Parts: sequence; C-alpha cells; structure tokens
Amino acid sequence: IFTAFPRCTKQRASTHKRADPTNTREHNSRGLPVPSMRGSLVGFTGRPAIRQEFTVPTTRFFLPIFVALTLTLFGNAWAVPQASDVPPAATPEASKNLEMGIHYILVAKGQLAATNLQALLDAVTDDAVLAELVTERGMDDRLEDAIRRGRLLPEVGEIIMLLDARVDAGRLLLARDDARIERSVTNLIGSGRQQVLAQERLIAAGEYAVPRLLRAALDQSNTRLSIAARAMIVKESRMAVAPLCAALSGSDVDSKKEIAQLLGDIGWPAAEPYLLQVAGNTEFPDDVRAAASRSYSLCGGGVGSVSEQFTQLARNYFESLPSVVPYLNDEFNTMWSYDASSGLVADSVPTDIFGSMMAMQLSAEALRVDPSNQAALVTFVASDLRRENRTPDGYQAAERAYNAAFFARLAGVDIASGVLTLALKSGDTALALDAIEALGQVGGAATIVSGEGSPLSKALISSDRRVQFEAALTLAAASPRMAFRNSSLVVPRIASMLETSSNPIGAIVARDEDAQAIASDLSAGGFEPGAFAPSFSQFAADLGALGATVDFVVIHGNRAFIERELSDIRSSAAFGAVPVLLVTGAADLAAVDMAAGDDFRTSVTAAGGGTETLQVALSALLARAAGGAMSADEARLYRARALGALWDIATRGDGPFQLLDARRDLVAAVRGADEALAIEAAGVLAMVLDSSAQTVLFDQAIARSGEARIAFLYAVATSARSMGNFLDAKRVASLLSLVETSTGAEADAAGAAFGAANLPSTEAVEIITK
Repeated sequence: IFTAFPRCTKQRASTHKRADPTNTREHNSRGLPVPSMRGSLVGFTGRPAIRQEFTVPTTRFFLPIFVALTLTLFGNAWAVPQASDVPPAATPEASKNLEMGIHYILVAKGQLAATNLQALLDAVTDDAVLAELVTERGMDDRLEDAIRRGRLLPEVGEIIMLLDARVDAGRLLLARDDARIERSVTNLIGSGRQQVLAQERLIAAGEYAVPRLLRAALDQSNTRLSIAARAMIVKESRMAVAPLCAALSGSDVDSKKEIAQLLGDIGWPAAEPYLLQVAGNTEFPDDVRAAASRSYSLCGGGVGSVSEQFTQLARNYFESLPSVVPYLNDEFNTMWSYDASSGLVADSVPTDIFGSMMAMQLSAEALRVDPSNQAALVTFVASDLRRENRTPDGYQAAERAYNAAFFARLAGVDIASGVLTLALKSGDTALALDAIEALGQVGGAATIVSGEGSPLSKALISSDRRVQFEAALTLAAASPRMAFRNSSLVVPRIASMLETSSNPIGAIVARDEDAQAIASDLSAGGFEPGAFAPSFSQFAADLGALGATVDFVVIHGNRAFIERELSDIRSSAAFGAVPVLLVTGAADLAAVDMAAGDDFRTSVTAAGGGTETLQVALSALLARAAGGAMSADEARLYRARALGALWDIATRGDGPFQLLDARRDLVAAVRGADEALAIEAAGVLAMVLDSSAQTVLFDQAIARSGEARIAFLYAVATSARSMGNFLDAKRVASLLSLVETSTGAEADAAGAAFGAANLPSTEAVEIITK
C-alpha cells in the first residue's frame, strides 16, 4: 500500500514525529483513539494511524484506493492505541472475574467471591490496568459497595482490602502519569468529548498537573490553549496554590503578573504571604504590584506583615492542617521550587516530615524578611527537631552542616521554651523531650522558671510520664531558690520514678462492680489499675494510693456521669493533661464522643466490647497522647537518675523542694524486692526528717541480712545523727541484741547505729568489761 503512495508515505514519516494524534482524533470513554472514517490510513506496523488528508487520481490507483477504503471500514479492528496513553488492556477473563467477584460479595457468597477476586489479582499484576478495568466496566460504585460488605465476610475480607488498595494505587498512577497529563492539557482545546475527559483527568491529577498547565497558560503562542489552561488551573483550586506560589517567587517579572492573577482567581488564603511580598516589593513594575495587591485582597487580605504571615503559614504546615497538606493519606507529598530554565520542579518528601520541612522553609523566609521574628525562629527550631524525629528509615535527606539540636541550643532559653510550648500543645512527646534537653543545657534557675506558668513547670502535668520526669529532673538540677508554679510537684514526680515500671499506671472512676471488671481486663493486658473511686474528686483526695504518677484514667458510666467527671479532670491542675478513656453504653456513645471533642488526650470506646477491645483502645490512646508504654530499660535508667536527683536535693537542704514529699516512694523502694534499689533508696530515706522513716529503716535492717543489713544499719545511723533517736523501747532492745551478737562489719554497723542514737553508754561499758 505504502509503495503505491510514495509522496504520502514520506509525509507520514515526517508528520509522525511532531503531530499528536490525540489532538485531531476522537476518543472513546476510556480515552482510546477512535479511527476516523474519512481519509485515515492504518498500517500493519502496530503504530496508531495518523489522520492524513490526501487526493489521488482514481483511474491510476484504483486498487490501492480499494485497499485503503477496506482498511478504513475495518479500522476499529486494527487500530492500536498508544502504549503511553493507557495501560495494557485486561483480558476478558479478568473482566469476568471482577464482575463475578463483586456479584458474589453482594449476594454474600464469600467463597465464590474469593475465588474470582483471587483469580483477578493473579491475572492483573499492573495496578494501573486494574484501576482502568474497574472504570472501563463502570464498576466504581459497585466496587465501593462490595468493599463495605466484603470486609464483613471472613473468606473475602483480606482479598477485598488488597483489591481496594491496588485499585487506589492504580488510580494514582494513571492520574499522575506525566505523558497522560501532557495529552490532557493538549486536549483542553480538542473536541467536546476530549475536553470533558481531559478536565476529569487533570482534576484527578491535582497539583501534579500544574507544571504543564502553567506552561500552557503562560504560552502566548497558542492563545486558545492558554485561556483553557488558565481556566483549568482555577478549577484545580487549592491543589494549584503551592506550585503557583513557588512559581510566583521564582519566575520572571513578566510571568509574575499572570501567576498573581491566577492566585487571586483561586482565592486560597495560603497564597497571601507570597502575594503580599510581591505587592510590597518596589523593584517590581507597578502593574505587577497592583495585580498582586488585588489578588491578596481576593484571598482574604489577612492581618500582619509579610514575615508574620509567612510565620502563620509555617505554623499551619507544622500542625499538618488539611488546608495546606494536599495529600494527607499519601506516603509522599511534594515541595515545589521554580527554575528559570525548566519551570516548576517537584521534590517528593515523605508525608511524615512534609509539614515540618515546609514549615522550616517558610519560617526561614519569614526570618529573611524580619530577622527579629521570634515566633518564626521558634517554628523553625521546632520543625527542625520534629523533622529529625519523624524522618522514616531509608529516606536520605540532604546533608546539613548543623543538626537540629545545635539550633535548639544556639537559639537560647526563650526559643527552647517556645518549642516546649508547641510540643505540649500538640502532644508531641519526642519534641517536648528535645526542648527540655535544650533547656537543661542552656537554662538556669534565673531563666527556665522565671514568671508564672513557665513551659517547663507546665510540663510537670504533661500527659506523658517521660515528659513529667524530664521536666522535674531539669528543674531540680537548676536548683531554684524560690517557689514557682507547680514546684510542689517536682519532688513527687522524681520520687515516683522509683516505682516506675514498663506497665502504665492508672485509675478507674466508676461504680465498684464496674471498676473491678475493668481492672481485671486491664491487668490482663499489662496495665496497672492502681486505684478505684466512684468519682474523680474522691480519687484525687486519695492520691496517696498512687503517689504522684497517673498515666491514664478510665471513666465508665452514662453520658451525664462521664461529662461531669471529665470536666473535673480537665480542670484539675495536677491531672488536666492525663489521657482519659471514656467507656459508655451504645446508646450514649455518639453523645460522649461529641463531648470528648477533638482532644487528642481523650478517647471513647463502647462498654461490653470485651477485654481485647478495652486494651486496644487504651493502648492506642496512650500511644497517641503519651508516647506509648515505657520500656524496662527506660524504667531502670529513670530510677537511677531519680535517686541521684533526690540525693542532691537532700544535700542542698534549701530552696522550694522538700525531700519529705518523696517519703512514700522511698519507703516503698526500701521495702521492695529489688535489694540493690532498696540499699540505694535507704541512703536517701535516711535524709528525710520524719520519725517513721527511721523506724522503717531499722525494721528493714532487722529483716534483711548480709550486705543489705549493714547498709540499712548505717542508714539508721545517718537518720539518728540528723534528727535524733526515734526508735521505741522494743526496737532499742533489738538493736542492743544485735550489737551484742553480731561480729565483723555487721557489728561495726550496729555499733554506729547504737552510738548515733545516743543511747546510755552503760551498754558499751558492759560489752567492754565482759
């Protein structure tokens, strides 16, 4: 055929390199090219036909024309779509498996559904093909219905969830394919069907379509496409804002006006600082500044300077608000920049750190505009620390000269305190610990507790035990001279570490029979329900049962009871931040959930769900609000640090901290089974000015033997030297008996205790004269 048309063949070859067939040909519902019925040639090479008008004398080339017309009539059978336009088509068997799998789910025949869906997944390994198959067969809505129902069928549950995940992944692949986006942009000025399909695809592509749309919008050589691309960018709405803002900052002056107008047409507030920055820059022409100013007003015209508005936008990213994070549920999001030669440049970063990295970028810009902006510096340091904490394993970030901890220390006490405030507000345990560490390294008594309600003092009532402990240790090490807000909690928080274990300790507020059942369920899951009470006020009054540490509270009851008790807890100075699990009946579940609100420290679960349901709900709450359970190694380290801090407090002897506040926990430690801990705690308990402390030490000396008895006898001596003898006659007799019967190091220790108690010397004379 082609040898009969030498001129036409030559023209085809040259046209094939530059012509886009989708620009001149109709498409079906899948976006596949439909061969024209007039003047099309379809070759046997497997390449798509390109529409080509031609005129040939019929008398000379009748046979070739006959063949060409025949090919035209049967073109549908031989036309092959471009491989880059759509993924390879699924087989008819796969299509049948999809339809039958969904059908059997909807009629609750789980085994048959599983067989068909497994065959589908085995046959179609390309996620894009799978997604295209669902759409092509018009099965999107039925699949959604099948997913909801299939989760409840044991035979199908896992398979339908896998199918759901793969279809979603395939839809993303199709929507974000660059070649597909480019064709869709071109088709914005195609036929009516092409335009509709192009718009649907570009909306699905979201911000990933903006680079090519913007290039077309700024191209003055194709006015029709430029207008269509601008309209499409506005339809993308907030998804187009971040890349447009990057382009506004980096593009040439001529483009800034057009981009500013596009942002104004969209009207999304996140563009305000960028527009205000352009509007206030006297280096730009008046028409560019005027366009930016008008668009700024259309976006809302927020209050504040350029630096302040960049800071607020950075805070929004720091908090990962849905208004600024395009794809919250995706593994990656995109940071945009603009290159003069290549246009918009995309840098994919894990969603876990996307908000932090954007916040760093924006707060750094705020500081460039106004180096004195302390709020911007707080945001930068907090975002940098959070970025380091949350960077996923395997992700290689660009190397930096300084790590986040360097900036946290360099910025000083006020900035570290601001970071701690952000951390406490957002419930970010890792960030709070970083901020406390920085405060401990650069702060002192005159700075970290100055004023009412310092962040470090607020950390003493954090919802996380680690944050409480670190704050207490840092405050104790600072050795302030005067009392401050929550200073009375420092020693109890430190002392409570002596009994710290990897099991979270909590309290149950409920009727006695309900409390007993909940306590049993929690104990089976490794939790320690340390106290029960019918009301929070009674529990707070009986705080001695738990010391100063409560990791969680469970409230069980009806709506009215829960709302009252939750209000009392949240208004409590000592327990306002504690994680609270609300357990109620099905009838009150919705109302109680509404009462809990968006507080990340509060969770709701249904009563009667069983042991596992309760344990899972509480574990999830503690992981979200309190950093999860503490490991055994952490607990041991905290015990050692607590003893050191209490010893320092005891030996200093002045300031707002009273060692007497640690008596209960020290007594529990010296009575405990851990002999090494008991011996160390005995030395600190001996410094407590309390008569009962001395008797506890002596009783443990009598009860123990060997090295432990010797250590306790010397602790009794230390206590007696500090405040005199408080041993009753019976204990004195026991001590004297020990003096008379013991030998060696034990006799030395017993004699030291006896002498420090300043008992009558006649006993010593009797021993001498024997």
